[in-house]
Amino acid sequence: MNGYIAMRGVNGSTMTALVINVIQLTTLVLFSCLAIYYRLNNPEHATGWAFSGGWDVVMPHSLTGVLIQSTIAILILVGFESCTAFAAETKDPKKNIPRAVILSLVIQGLFAYMFEYFAAGYMVSEKLAGTDASGAAVTGMAAAAASSAPIGDMAILVGNSVLGGIGFGLMVSIAVTVGLAILGTTLSCLNTAVRVSYAMAQDKEMPELLGAMHGRFATPHRAIWVLVVVSTLIAWVGVYSVVGLTGITLASNFGTFVLYG
Repeated sequence: MNGYIAMRGVNGSTMTALVINVIQLTTLVLFSCLAIYYRLNNPEHATGWAFSGGWDVVMPHSLTGVLIQSTIAILILVGFESCTAFAAETKDPKKNIPRAVILSLVIQGLFAYMFEYFAAGYMVSEKLAGTDASGAAVTGMAAAAASSAPIGDMAILVGNSVLGGIGFGLMVSIAVTVGLAILGTTLSCLNTAVRVSYAMAQDKEMPELLGAMHGRFATPHRAIWVLVVVSTLIAWVGVYSVVGLTGITLASNFGTFVLYG
């Protein structure tokens, strides 16, 4: 589906990505506000908060914690420069592309990382419960660390406490937006990669096949479908084997740190 959207042209791709981003950011802000409201009103009368207050959430506690959060921040902010690949298709690119780069950094950093991170940490207490790998009961941050979906667990807790017992529905809604976010991220990566491949093909640095333009949509359609096939094969390896998925993840993260580090 992403390949078809990308082939149809930049207008459709941009509108699709814009709609997905609006839905995703709205959901993040809504959940964050509910999490902060949960902490301030304390409907379950929690006493053992993971952090004593708002400043305690953002204050560095250890070098290890700083390094981990720095890593997460880098991964979240990856892709802020993707809009530069659309310079040839942008009106007044000298003015609009720099604005788009800065705006994407602000939105990703402020909403997708800082606000969400603060709200999630701010609401954690002993009321967040679960079990660790050994089956022992854990609460608070230990429960979040042991959970395969800590934000989902927090959504259930907040929804049941603040929204009258619709925690599962809130969790499912957030999960749907995560799926949409994956769709939007894949589309963004596809649009960026094919334009880089197209430019390299024009410079004779990649096969000429990748430099072909669609007669109707004026998109590098062959490069799009080649990348779709390659991406599908990589995804198949990841789904087929946990070891393969781990290898793909490590290779992807290593490439990210090499590129942005």
